Amino acid sequence: MRALILVPVLLIAACDPGGWKSLDTGAQVTLRSVFVEAKDRIWVAGDRGTVLLFDGEGWVDTSTKVGFTGLDVPNMYGVAASTYETTIAGDRGIALSRRGAVWSVDRSNTGERMLSMLRPTPSLIYSAGENGRVIRKRAGDDAWERVDINAPRGAKITGIWGNSESTLAFATDRGVVIESVGDGWVAQTVATETSTIVPLFGVWSSTRGADLIAVGLAGVVYRRAEAAVDWKIEETGNNADLYAIFGTKNDDVYAVGSAGTILHYDGAKWSGVPSASSRDLFAIHGLADGSVVAAAGERGTVVILQQQ
Repeated sequence: MRALILVPVLLIAACDPGGWKSLDTGAQVTLRSVFVEAKDRIWVAGDRGTVLLFDGEGWVDTSTKVGFTGLDVPNMYGVAASTYETTIAGDRGIALSRRGAVWSVDRSNTGERMLSMLRPTPSLIYSAGENGRVIRKRAGDDAWERVDINAPRGAKITGIWGNSESTLAFATDRGVVIESVGDGWVAQTVATETSTIVPLFGVWSSTRGADLIAVGLAGVVYRRAEAAVDWKIEETGNNADLYAIFGTKNDDVYAVGSAGTILHYDGAKWSGVPSASSRDLFAIHGLADGSVVAAAGERGTVVILQQQ
């Protein structure tokens, strides 16, 4: 294990309120997922088995090559953490869990590439990916079970949102959002009468029954208002691809995407904000109170927003 410690000037900049700041990870691989466990515990995962932890002072490299050699080391697309366990998943359905300082290989029950991960409750973890595959497990378990959400045949599940065991939504590259309804699943194609169907990469809501927002290719932002059926396109002034979305409440939502794009929704409109990077951002996550939000992406990029 090797520790990458940031120089003091970068740490000071990262804590300075007023905008997004860049954190130098020292990594050159693409980071595909981020999870903010606490102000001093930010996890990122990405290509070549890379897993880094920011502990408030610097980056600790916890990257794993458990059971892999040479070019066989998988890319990781999802990470989720709690005080008990950190979990990652990626290529070929590979899922690993870390309790203490040791990574172990889970029985994922799939060989599909897993492209996203969600911890809707402290004790439950979902991962989803290619060919509509969804798996879940309880924290502490080393075996996952498959969940059939009736995804379109061959669809990639590119994003997950949820805040309970029964409140879940999945975005797909076929422009379809799949939601949990009662004991079943309902799929809805996201489009308007004047728009075409585009790949979606992220979905978010504040809670069950509230507005649902989906983001995707060419900067599209769709919203389905509370208790509504139809989707509407939001005006953002942006046409850069949007790869992920995260919010804390209806008037505090962020979407990130290509070329360092970050959009913020304040309850009335979307606005572009400086991101401290021009590189693609593939993931975003933060604390529930919005005090810390982090995004990760191309060539080891991590940007962070801290609010006092």
